Amino acid sequence: MTRAGSNDRKAKARALAASKEISRTEAHALLLAAKNRIPRTGAQHPTPSPASQEHDIAIQRTPATGEAELLEGDEATYVLWHHDDATLRSACTCGWTNPYPGPRFPAQRDPYGIESAEQKHWRWYHLAAWARHADEAAGEPSAAEEFRAPDLNLTELHIGLLLTLRLELDHAQDDPEHVAATYTSIEAAVRQERLHRSWIPAYGGERPAAADFGHLPEDLSAGLTALVHRFSADRRVPMELQYLQLLAGELRRLAIHTPQPAETPMPGA
Repeated sequence: MTRAGSNDRKAKARALAASKEISRTEAHALLLAAKNRIPRTGAQHPTPSPASQEHDIAIQRTPATGEAELLEGDEATYVLWHHDDATLRSACTCGWTNPYPGPRFPAQRDPYGIESAEQKHWRWYHLAAWARHADEAAGEPSAAEEFRAPDLNLTELHIGLLLTLRLELDHAQDDPEHVAATYTSIEAAVRQERLHRSWIPAYGGERPAAADFGHLPEDLSAGLTALVHRFSADRRVPMELQYLQLLAGELRRLAIHTPQPAETPMPGA
């Protein structure tokens, strides 16, 4: 794909994401589904294609026979979102396959078939991993560079941070303690910034210090710094910060394979 073609598709995805209030990655998946291509079931590992080929999402899975197969287009997105298969791994029509399995598949559907938040994060991780590969293959700027761009709007910044948070799950099976510690650091830093912003003189004492994001991974450090800068003249606590803190906690539990805390029943229930 040419750089112009890549930018054209990203522009369509941005417009679709803004109109439907969804993430850019999900918008990419919807655009792929709109092509209505005939899926190729059971295709083997694809032959690496020229760099000019468009990078479309594919999903690799390994059936009980042990021979990996590749699913593309509509079939790939359907299987990723609707099949509870721990062997699924994001891939690309250019021949790339995600070298990381991501977190262990959290098979925790409830008796009514509703999946837990951890399952959704597992699926989003694989979509985000493909989106990162597609951007890198197309020569797009890194996430840190995009976060520092002055023309990036708040919605794009927030969605980019949500995807970048999930990409820290790469080594969730290789080193779950380290990944969990990273999310703990993110939670603590965001909590510190929220305390700094919510403090008022009536509370007494000194105002808590602002958070330092410098010790976090570069992409997250750049994104969180840019997000806080957007509200530098605002005393309120941005909703985006609260959501990022909650998401970091959910991803930490996913990394160490801890079930989501059960809801406390109402009295008399």
